[in-house]
Amino acid sequence: MGRRTTGATKGGRFMNPTDQARKESRRRELKKNKKQRQFVREAVLRSKDPIEVLQELERLEQLELQAGPLAMPNESSIREKKKRLEETIERMLAFYHKTLPEKYPELKKAVAESKERRDTVRESFEQAELVVSGVSCALHCSIGSSLCTQVG
Repeated sequence: MGRRTTGATKGGRFMNPTDQARKESRRRELKKNKKQRQFVREAVLRSKDPIEVLQELERLEQLELQAGPLAMPNESSIREKKKRLEETIERMLAFYHKTLPEKYPELKKAVAESKERRDTVRESFEQAELVVSGVSCALHCSIGSSLCTQVG
């Protein structure tokens, strides 16, 4: 009979054979549960539509931009949802690359287009914000207000 790897504790003391068997069965159970969790995660990724996830991400981006400089009460939850959706998209890309290579280029293209749309929306929003702040600055400067902090 060979030596078991679970024969000693962390402190170097030898274990009771019953405890050894219990520890070994626990290790096998955890290994089995890990496979089940991975299978469930893959099933969830298969059930989600990548286009819907991208649309939801774009919608959250719009909500975040519409809030403007004022902090909304649920701003942190919006950021967390965005982060989770981005992670989901990354996992979907990896899943499609591994299991459905024929759909992977299509998904990658959709993700790139979505990112481009979100970037252009963000840029246009920032430009509109600069125009509005420039108009308010011009009004303040023409009145001679000391509130204007921008150098014109």
